[in-house]
Amino acid sequence: MKTLSYMLEIYEPGSESASNCIVSFTANTAFPKLSIGEYLNLVYLDMELKLSKIEHLIWENEGRVSLKTLIYTERIA
Repeated sequence: MKTLSYMLEIYEPGSESASNCIVSFTANTAFPKLSIGEYLNLVYLDMELKLSKIEHLIWENEGRVSLKTLIYTERIA
C-alpha cells in the first residue's frame, strides 16, 4: 500500500500565485471538504475570507501519493 500525504494551502485574497500563500498545512489524513462560497476564519491571522476557487494537485513520487488542495480567496465585503 502506498503512503498518502495531504497538503492544504490558502492564498491571499485575489491572488493565484504560489508565492502568495498565507498559510499551509500538512497531514496524514484528508482535510474536511471545502466548497466555493464558504467562509474561512483564520483566527490566529485575524482574517475572514471567502473561498473563490479550489484546485487539487495529485502526484506520485517514490511510492508516496500526494494530494495538495489550493484554496484561493477573496475578502468578505
